[in-house]
Amino acid sequence: MRGPASEKYALRWEQRKSQLFEQACEEAIRRELAASEAEVVFNCVRQTSVGEDVYVVGEGAGLGNWSPDHAVRLRWSPGHLWTGVARVPRRGAQYKYVVKRMGDLEWEHGMNRELFPDLLRNGDATLHDHWRW
Repeated sequence: MRGPASEKYALRWEQRKSQLFEQACEEAIRRELAASEAEVVFNCVRQTSVGEDVYVVGEGAGLGNWSPDHAVRLRWSPGHLWTGVARVPRRGAQYKYVVKRMGDLEWEHGMNRELFPDLLRNGDATLHDHWRW
């Protein structure tokens, strides 16, 4: 027959095993998600004025799920090159560029751009785009 002390330790052991199992599951999910995404460098040439910023938005959480409020802000560099990094699904994704100015949005014209799985299969990618008027 077990005493109160051994029952207490048995309960703690079961709780610890459960905690370790949960941590292992969380780590496995984190690794699976990391393997299912690629880091993409977005480069877009777009002449802008003071107060305008260029963003990339599209499918998946890394691109803001098509919400301009959650889009990835790009950084300006000389030559009107806007650059930023986002994690996108390796299965591919559609995206567009958008200019934000004082609360207004200007979406890039034309069809959505497409990141094809072949481009992302072997790892990360760098894109070189020009704004479509």
